[in-house]
Amino acid sequence: MYVVMPNHIHAIIEVESLDSDYYENTTALSAEIRTPNPAQRCNPDMPRHVPALSRYINMFKGAVSRYAGRNKLVFQWQSRYHDHLIRGASDGNKIADYIENNIARWNKDCYNDK
Repeated sequence: MYVVMPNHIHAIIEVESLDSDYYENTTALSAEIRTPNPAQRCNPDMPRHVPALSRYINMFKGAVSRYAGRNKLVFQWQSRYHDHLIRGASDGNKIADYIENNIARWNKDCYNDK
């Protein structure tokens, strides 16, 4: 779910973990799972780590910036972003409702030039 506002976006992004059964059934220490040396991992086929949300945000911002540049659009990202880990259905529903209704509040937004 997402909404594109005139000066920002809101989105719920699900970053799926790798095989959750692997993590639930392993007795390995976290350091052993994350080691850069595949031979030292409990399962050598497992990647070194799961990419963080920041990596996806970086890729998204880069793609939009390249598009804007190719099309000579005046565009600039703010340097940071705000994230929130959704904790349970109630929290998720509240955030989804906020996103869905955000556009209706745009006229009251302090950044709206009207």
